[in-house]
Amino acid sequence: MAGLVSALMILTILLKIGHLFEQLPKAVLAVIIVVNLQGILAQSRDVCVLWKSDRLDLLVWVVSLISTLIFNLDLGLAVAVVFSLLTLIYRTQHSSTVVLGRIPGTECYRDVGLYTE
Repeated sequence: MAGLVSALMILTILLKIGHLFEQLPKAVLAVIIVVNLQGILAQSRDVCVLWKSDRLDLLVWVVSLISTLIFNLDLGLAVAVVFSLLTLIYRTQHSSTVVLGRIPGTECYRDVGLYTE
């Protein structure tokens, strides 16, 4: 919801005072973009966490980053969305299942393969 509000505010500002940005040098506009990319660049610190928690999510992140850098923004995001959907299909087709068993004397259920008690 916050992203939608932010996008609507930016759209309104660009439509109302967009003509003022025409006189700015390209270097100033590039700095505005780089400052806004700081959040994305800060996510590069999370690579180790993603590697440990879910490597497929890390792969989606890397594909979206590289495709956006190689292609333009629109095509890069389209590649990232398609790749993310393919990983979703892969996860649903190769999901893991476990057999749960009740631990005697408790109300807890655990994986029978891990807990042979």
